[in-house]
Amino acid sequence: MKILQLLCVPLYGTGSGTYVRKLSEALTKDGHQVAIVSPDNRELKKIKLYEVKLPFMATFLGQPEHPEAKLYSRLSGEELNDVQAAFESTIIKAVEDFRPDVIHVHHAANLSWIANYIKAVYQIHFIITSHNTDVINAILDKRYIPLTRDALNRADVVTAVSKNTKERLLKILGKKMPKLKSKTRVISCGVDTKFFPMQGSVEMANEKFGLKGKKVVLYSGRVNAVKGVSVLIKAAQSFPDVQFVVMGDGDDLPAMKELAKSLKLTNVQFSGYLGSNDQDLMRQLYRRADIVAVPSTVVEGVPLSALEAMSSGALVIASNIGGIPTAISHMRNGILVKPKSVSSLTEAIKFSYENPKKMKKMVTKAHNDVKTKFDWKVIAVKFERAYKVAYNRSINNRSTKKPSFVSEEEYIESKEYVKHKIKL
Repeated sequence: MKILQLLCVPLYGTGSGTYVRKLSEALTKDGHQVAIVSPDNRELKKIKLYEVKLPFMATFLGQPEHPEAKLYSRLSGEELNDVQAAFESTIIKAVEDFRPDVIHVHHAANLSWIANYIKAVYQIHFIITSHNTDVINAILDKRYIPLTRDALNRADVVTAVSKNTKERLLKILGKKMPKLKSKTRVISCGVDTKFFPMQGSVEMANEKFGLKGKKVVLYSGRVNAVKGVSVLIKAAQSFPDVQFVVMGDGDDLPAMKELAKSLKLTNVQFSGYLGSNDQDLMRQLYRRADIVAVPSTVVEGVPLSALEAMSSGALVIASNIGGIPTAISHMRNGILVKPKSVSSLTEAIKFSYENPKKMKKMVTKAHNDVKTKFDWKVIAVKFERAYKVAYNRSINNRSTKKPSFVSEEEYIESKEYVKHKIKL
């Protein structure tokens, strides 16, 4: 099957970018042909890329590689129109050149509007995946709701990255759309378990951050208030012998550094954003960590950092919020804590280090779970089923130009009328 992926943000620096890259790689391994439309030009093996040259970079919640990026929810009408024009031009070029069997839109937002148009004009059906940030965008900016609702209504299949994201999608964008619930299913993000192995060298991470012989707690993700980084830094006060590493960038990075400094913490260090050129160091940090903390304070999907940690052999301690419980079962394959609670996070870290056997048992269970439930090979199979639904419907739709609600007599009569007018 030929699958065209549509992504309105770059392929690196965001969870949805990683989602599209890794899903596409898994699909090509299964024999599918995949192309991606995105404002990115970094080549991917066996995947065709159509780069969108935007007038400026736009994103939903920030982009570490593009700190100057504007937020979709804050674009003026003219700016949004310019962005749409750039995407539409490139998407139509991709459709004409690649000739996809089905289109997969990532984010229930502006690109779904274009996919809806493509379906009408080219009769190529599409599915939509909500990554949660699109729902947040709709909450912040109601301009995205009417056209997105129409696209969701005409999509063949809709997926959400977690149960919580599905519930929010239906609440915000599914009002007065009873059929949306029945065609919306949860397909979580995944992880490349071979790319994040439990075994491997950690020398680079030890040397870079002075971790040799130390206990290590890692945070990986955007550094901003809603991710709970301040909660983790405050918890670090109780563990002077544990090294805390904050891996990532974001608007609140200076404030978090200042917080650590004000608390006179010498056991907290910041690596900054580790991009496509620092993948080995990033993977080593995951393997080197005893614990990966995911102290989110607001709802989100299943964080990639949690899955990457589970694959790498680190214990995940995460907030009991949003889509996190989709992957983490309390005291079975990780520990769930109360959001925004320094004491709850502190107690969980303390318990883990004081109970190494229990900690090891949870890590082993987490590694097994991520291989059987969240490996991209497993995720790809779920999407293949969704693509088949859309593709089969598109084939049926192309079999005739006659609308289903029009009688054969009316259709023939209209054809004769047009034929007569052409002769005149």
